Amino acid sequence: MPPHRKFYNCELNIENYHCKRCHFQANLTIFLKKHTKKCHKTISENLPNEIYTVKSYICKNCTFETYFPLKWLQHTTTCTISENKYLHCDQCPYKSKLPKSLEMHKIRAHFNKDSPKNGKKDGKWYKCDQCDFKTMYRHLRDHKITKHLKDDEIQWHECDDCDYKAKNKRYLTLHRQMHHMDPTHIKWHQCEKCQFKTKRNHTLKLHISTQHLSDSETEWFQCDKCPFKTKLKVYLKSHVGTLHSNKKWYRCEKCLYKTRHENFLNDHTITVHADEMDVKWYECSQCSFKATNIKYLKSHLRNIHLNESEIVWWNCDKCVFRSKYKSALKRHIVNKHLGDSEIKWNQCDKCTYKCKDKFSLQSHVKLKHVNEGEVEWFQCQKCRFRTKRKQNLNKHLIKTHATE
Repeated sequence: MPPHRKFYNCELNIENYHCKRCHFQANLTIFLKKHTKKCHKTISENLPNEIYTVKSYICKNCTFETYFPLKWLQHTTTCTISENKYLHCDQCPYKSKLPKSLEMHKIRAHFNKDSPKNGKKDGKWYKCDQCDFKTMYRHLRDHKITKHLKDDEIQWHECDDCDYKAKNKRYLTLHRQMHHMDPTHIKWHQCEKCQFKTKRNHTLKLHISTQHLSDSETEWFQCDKCPFKTKLKVYLKSHVGTLHSNKKWYRCEKCLYKTRHENFLNDHTITVHADEMDVKWYECSQCSFKATNIKYLKSHLRNIHLNESEIVWWNCDKCVFRSKYKSALKRHIVNKHLGDSEIKWNQCDKCTYKCKDKFSLQSHVKLKHVNEGEVEWFQCQKCRFRTKRKQNLNKHLIKTHATE
């Protein structure tokens, strides 16, 4: 047996793909396609595309199954690793079976950008020539496409089944998996500790990290400018961008609204200022509900149309409270189960008011400390009533004009 076979633990049940025009064979379809294109180009141009049956590769030690041989090979080398074969981070409880994963963890979680001693072995940064963005990974092209190219300069990747389009091909692939794949062909990733399941392995990992790992087992992302820490890198980015950066404000041209996130401004413009005829509506297939953003439609479906058995509930471990939303569970715990000394209070900088959640503080400032001329008023279209809070306008419409 050749020496290199030992790396794969003799799990060589990969069957070769055979060329139907010569004796060439390969263990990956991509090699077969390249061969066909190179050696049989004139023939293949006049023939319809041939369909090769994709084989499924199954691990004999667990339930892992994949259509990708390289993923299967990688899995078989790590599946039987014992606890003493794990690679441990020397700065936190994180552990991994793969050296590359440990290296990436150290860069993400413990790297000090300002220290010349840290970083990649070659110390190479990929820097954007149009802003101060830099990365250790080869994501600079994605950054330039997303942040600096105009819409008419981008080569869009369009979905064949709907009007969705993406700036990045992998986003289109994810979109197709999430929205257009035949349910019978979906490989669900099921949590072993609860009923949660998802179409994406990455989402399952996030779920396990946030729901089932203790604080000591969690890979925390720590802000280097304040005590804030989080289990998700995206939340750390949002925190730094909102509180610690000189990132520009995106201001509404029609009112005083401003935000540091361009997508929030787009949502605001559509929701508050767009003519109803110009809006692209996402309609519920089960009732008359429609929304300007697909996330609101998903929220509606989860709240109104899911059977109780299909709902992933967030349960309080101190009482019988449960919610469909993690954020609602967090608010419940803060309001009902934490003592005053355990709460991080949100303090108004203009008076003695303080509250337990940021949203209540924002509402307080808008109601008590913003001049009338600076307020974004919500005006009733059927009478002279107006209010500073959209929910109050909704209550007014139901109470006063519902029968009209």
